[in-house]
Amino acid sequence: TPKERVIAINKRIVELGRDRRLSDALAQLESLTAQKLRPTAVTFNVLIGAATRCGDNACAARLLTKMRADGLAPNVITYASVLKGLCLSGALDAADELLADAEAKGVLPNERVCTAFLRGCMVWGEVDRVPKFVQRMTSRWNLTLSSTAIEYAGRALCMGLRVDEAEALLVEQQQAAASSGSNSSNAYIPAAQPFQPTAALDLALAEAHASLSQREEAELRLYRAERRIASGVDT
Repeated sequence: TPKERVIAINKRIVELGRDRRLSDALAQLESLTAQKLRPTAVTFNVLIGAATRCGDNACAARLLTKMRADGLAPNVITYASVLKGLCLSGALDAADELLADAEAKGVLPNERVCTAFLRGCMVWGEVDRVPKFVQRMTSRWNLTLSSTAIEYAGRALCMGLRVDEAEALLVEQQQAAASSGSNSSNAYIPAAQPFQPTAALDLALAEAHASLSQREEAELRLYRAERRIASGVDT
């Protein structure tokens, strides 16, 4: 049936994307048209994913435009794929604009999307973006930061020696986790565990404290990192 043929082509696109054969993946879209088959949102999502994997942000943007032109509505998976590519390449302004576009169209970012943005901030040293973005996550989108998102945000702040903000972020997340656990009325759901920084985050905090001549704070963070490594929790 036509539906089965489209599904088969979508699976082929996924395989080609994993092998970073973007031109061959794009050819599958032409194959759909030649067979008088209509691409689905999934077709464009996997194609955009392939473009992102190959580092071709321009191609991902063109596919997003074509998707809309074909009458298909991008979803959070679509935006996540495009945004991931932009963040990996350091195009944080474009990523921010994409988030605004998604929000304007009623597609709110999820935790995965936000984590990718915060990772981009850390990798590219976009420190000033972090506090504002975390505020948007928690107050505007009602999202809870994952442990990974907290680490990216904290390490980014440490890069800018904004160690007080990084420490405050950890306290806020620990309090939020404690509050979530105490408010649970279901005895069968275990209470949320307090967030514990990884050794990498503790080391970033130690370095920032040391750079600011805050010896005691630096020693405490080094001690905590050493304990986590010695216990095997972190490598």
